[in-house]
Amino acid sequence: MQTLGLHPFLRGKHVVLDTAENERLSTWQREHLLLTWHARERSWEIENEVITQLGPPLNSAANAGHAFYPHVRDARAELRRRAAQHH
Repeated sequence: MQTLGLHPFLRGKHVVLDTAENERLSTWQREHLLLTWHARERSWEIENEVITQLGPPLNSAANAGHAFYPHVRDARAELRRRAAQHH
């Protein structure tokens, strides 16, 4: 958040960024992250199996055994805490 100059805030129950900050984050993500997807009508039918097989580190649902889970959980809590301060 500090490196990109992000100041999250709450909009209802959701943590959001303003338009300029969201674009900075999106640019950073395109440069540093890998993403894959597959369109499927009833994705929930295979979600747990996909998580188990691929082990996506940022997915917290059904992924508590991943080595990054505690870090991601704590980072999300910190994001929400900071957002609540700017509300």
